[in-house]
Amino acid sequence: MHAIILNTAASVGVFSCFAMTLLIPSGYSLGPAFLLILAAVVHLKYRPQPVQISIWPLWLAALAVLLSPALSDLVQTGSMRELDFPSRWLLAVFAFSALIRVQPSEHFIWCGAILGSVGMLGLALIERENGIGRVELGNNPIQTGGLAVMAALVCLAAVFGSLFRCFQGRWNGFYGVCGTGATACALTTAMMTDSRGAFVGLAVGLLVLVFVLLRSGLMTQLLALFVCSTALMVLAFVGWSEQARFIHAWTNFISYFDGQVATSTGYRLELWRASWLQFLDAPLFGVGQEGYLQSKQALIDQGLVHPGIGQFGQVHNQYFDLLAKRGFFGVLSLLVMLGVIVNFASRHQSLAGKEGLALYLALASSIAASLGFMLTQAFVSHNSGATVLAFWSLVLLATLANKGSPPPLAAS
Repeated sequence: MHAIILNTAASVGVFSCFAMTLLIPSGYSLGPAFLLILAAVVHLKYRPQPVQISIWPLWLAALAVLLSPALSDLVQTGSMRELDFPSRWLLAVFAFSALIRVQPSEHFIWCGAILGSVGMLGLALIERENGIGRVELGNNPIQTGGLAVMAALVCLAAVFGSLFRCFQGRWNGFYGVCGTGATACALTTAMMTDSRGAFVGLAVGLLVLVFVLLRSGLMTQLLALFVCSTALMVLAFVGWSEQARFIHAWTNFISYFDGQVATSTGYRLELWRASWLQFLDAPLFGVGQEGYLQSKQALIDQGLVHPGIGQFGQVHNQYFDLLAKRGFFGVLSLLVMLGVIVNFASRHQSLAGKEGLALYLALASSIAASLGFMLTQAFVSHNSGATVLAFWSLVLLATLANKGSPPPLAAS
């Protein structure tokens, strides 16, 4: 009886993670909060037997991410405010440690992503009808575009899972049809945000998705060529529909090297240059969040960078932002965290076989897409990006791991 209750509760939490992200304000935190409560109950009340899965690399990687701001901010200024983002990884690993002891249904992931994608388009159309130019959905448009692309990739993973018969019975047809429609809904929502960076992430995610399928041996080179051609046509359509913004960005890019900094693209490039100078000043642990503003102002006072960038508290590039504020250790800790997750998933996908392919596709492509988003935005410096990336990754990983190693509470 306990197993049924726990499995059902875990499934509800997993569903909320993927369905509610953009449907209500701060909806991205609803599912994770539910899973953390469940994790506390599992560990405190049921005291489950140890699992065969060793998760200490995940704990160590999450601690390394937390250590980065501790060294650059807590030690230097005594401020604990910047521990918020990296703490998400520790919380997500805690939830993961419970999910591998119960057995949430995989279908709640796919159904949640499909429902969330359809719902976000409905809300986006309402916003557009109300005169909002760039769709927000309770977030800033850039973040919303990235989250919509991640949802699209999860739905697309379900489509490929159905194509290669990774599900049982009629679920293949259901996910093939509904997943295709949901992918289109999520991508349309992303287009309505006018976020160019979201489609940089989409391109990276699609490349990784095709690579994984080719490596699995299920996709032929001819099919891969067809998928890539279709993806290029989609991206070309996006480029055509947003050609004015792309042309404007390219013009600003050229103008920057002629000394015209006071443009959207020019400010981004100048922020990147300033962050590199700050990184050179404190290469190991960075200048910290508080020190970032002071250090940038010092560069402005010295005439080394344009004074117009003084208004920005973040670099519009996650890697440069981390280099300036957290140093080399900050960038390395984040990449190691994601690398450990992907490596962990790769090993468990081998154990799960074909049944785990769709989950692995969703995880690998969404992480790859997030790395693409980070080229043009500080994606995980925002609550929404940090929470979704951490919890979606580890929920997918836990569900995949359960396929190869049955959890102890699943049938107790």
